[in-house]
Amino acid sequence: MSAAAVVVTATAAGSVAPASAAEPAVVLVVGDSVMAGMLSDARAALSASFPSTVDAAVCRRLGTTSCPYQGATPLNALQVVQSLGSSHRFALVIGAGYNDTTVTTAVPLLLAAYSGPILWVNYREAGVLSARYAAMNVQLATLAAQSNGRLRILDWRTLSANQTAWTGTDGVHLSAEGGRQMARLIIRGLTAQRNERSAGFGRSTQPRTASGGVGPQAARFRRNQWTKEQLDCYSS
Repeated sequence: MSAAAVVVTATAAGSVAPASAAEPAVVLVVGDSVMAGMLSDARAALSASFPSTVDAAVCRRLGTTSCPYQGATPLNALQVVQSLGSSHRFALVIGAGYNDTTVTTAVPLLLAAYSGPILWVNYREAGVLSARYAAMNVQLATLAAQSNGRLRILDWRTLSANQTAWTGTDGVHLSAEGGRQMARLIIRGLTAQRNERSAGFGRSTQPRTASGGVGPQAARFRRNQWTKEQLDCYSS
């Protein structure tokens, strides 16, 4: 029986207890220029709870060749996971895809490349490509429901929807506060993963919130100042 998508949300004022020192939890976080907006304080908060490697690069794509930026082309997300995933066994967090047109090809490839749970930060449906991001969110929900519990959704879409101060003028790239809020959402998802692992994750067939209950955002999810060079990455 396939487990449905696990939808993890967090409140803006929520707090999460740090990981136990007796439980090592090495996490790989792979992102594009949106996740690069998680600045040093946000990354420090994440690593204080779950020791993490954050690899975020402008113009990164999921599984195809990334777009060039300032004379360099970053590794795509799949290549980063293939290189670093085996040494980060607790969980993989994906915060990339804004430079892509679909997730349907990349998700199976990433599930094959990484043996543990994948927590995927879904997309803020804003800016000139909001319709594309909405379609990708629907794709993610479908793929998560088919993943037997291995792919979990961190619901940035819902959490950030009315928070204009969390992004820049394009509605997508993070402000400093947005970076802190995204880090908090990731911590909440990793905490749920740690707790549900010991409780027998995957038994429920219903989308769940971080607290374990079926929330209204699960049903909603199922229907679902950068330079010109940086913004051009989003037009292809």
